[in-house]
Amino acid sequence: MLRLGALWADFWRGRDFAADYFVFELGMADQLIAALEAYSAFDVAQPYRMSGRPYAAERIDALHQMVAENKRLQEEPGQQIAQESLKRDPQPVIQGKLAAS
Repeated sequence: MLRLGALWADFWRGRDFAADYFVFELGMADQLIAALEAYSAFDVAQPYRMSGRPYAAERIDALHQMVAENKRLQEEPGQQIAQESLKRDPQPVIQGKLAAS
């Protein structure tokens, strides 16, 4: 049962990162970062695999990475193809964040 709980926790953490990516696509990443920074005071340390929610700091870091990558892609000529592929499939960014955790 504990193993199944860890799988569900991974699933729900992935959903939070996917929702954050959606907010990023809407252009409201700065507002979400501000809200998460205010909320981070309420984060309680617990075993990572037991929590269905990522820490606010992890979500903030992922949002900062998305914003930085987007700015880099906009500044470099000829990178529109890579940016379009990121819009079509955000999973590599999200999965990379989950793998790093």
